[in-house]
Amino acid sequence: MNLTMPLFSGFSTREQEKESLAALRGIEARKNSVKLQVVKDVKFAWLGIREATDRILSTEKEVAAAGENQALAMGRYQEGVGTIVEVTDAQAQHWMRTRPTSRRYMITRSPWPVLTGLWGKSEKHFQRGGVWNCSKH
Repeated sequence: MNLTMPLFSGFSTREQEKESLAALRGIEARKNSVKLQVVKDVKFAWLGIREATDRILSTEKEVAAAGENQALAMGRYQEGVGTIVEVTDAQAQHWMRTRPTSRRYMITRSPWPVLTGLWGKSEKHFQRGGVWNCSKH
């Protein structure tokens, strides 16, 4: 039976310990970097949802205002104090605010469908009272 034990290994044990500690510090730094990235991504997503919610609420108010403007213009025209141009402008504004493609465009430009897993769902999700109705929140 032979036992080999080097008496002097050129400080390799001490250097291996330093190398291991440096590797551990590198792993901890990467872990902290990933943590910070996740926090940043979550904050960005939260802000995106808040911005999308505010945009939807603003659009709902614009639709309501356009409807009121259309009714007012029609009333003025029927009473003889308004012009057909006012009615046509009000109708065009109302149409622009209520057409499905403008709502779809506004919603798909936000991160909300992606974050909530509703990307590519049918039009029923965009209708009032559906998933996108933020007035209850």
